[in-house]
Amino acid sequence: MSAPTRVLHGILVVSFGIAYLSADSDFWQTLHFTMGYTAVGAIALRLLWGIVGPRSEHPQVWLARARSVWAWTRSILTRPTLKELMPDKVAQHALGVSIIALLVFVVGAATTGWFMTLDWAGGWLGDAISELHEWLANAAVAALCLHLGSAGFLAWRRGAAWLMRMWHGRVPGAGPDLVKFNGTLVAVLLAAMTLTFWLGTWVGWIQLAP
Repeated sequence: MSAPTRVLHGILVVSFGIAYLSADSDFWQTLHFTMGYTAVGAIALRLLWGIVGPRSEHPQVWLARARSVWAWTRSILTRPTLKELMPDKVAQHALGVSIIALLVFVVGAATTGWFMTLDWAGGWLGDAISELHEWLANAAVAALCLHLGSAGFLAWRRGAAWLMRMWHGRVPGAGPDLVKFNGTLVAVLLAAMTLTFWLGTWVGWIQLAP
């Protein structure tokens, strides 16, 4: 797993967490919007990096995972086997479901949040968008909990080294190097861009604050 992917993963987790925690505070609305836009930006940059980066991190990997989850779901609903119902197998597919669901719900929450800032989104329509926004945010939290639970279970079964790949980008054991270009400089630039965006927004908010 390349460095930009790991950095964007961390940015997405941090920004969504802060956006969710600051949602109910009028004072922290600027922070809420900033982190919401950051989360969507992290997803967009991850898609872009998947296209120009290592082939093992192409968005097609997500599509393949979605097809695998769908095939597994159909099999357990029609003619399940003991192998398909093993805890490791269930956790692996739950991890895939949580990733796809989290991306969809975060983008949906950010989109509805942006709609709420528009002039025409008032009255009953504004209330409906607000309710949908809150539902999508809570659904994203549920997907995040499923993701953390599945990852924690797999780390317990496979060892902490399996989970640490999100930190150093390598899985335990011998095998081919799927990521020929780690992209350390790209990761540093992405982190710097994010911090600059946060700092600029924060400085602007302080200047406009009464």
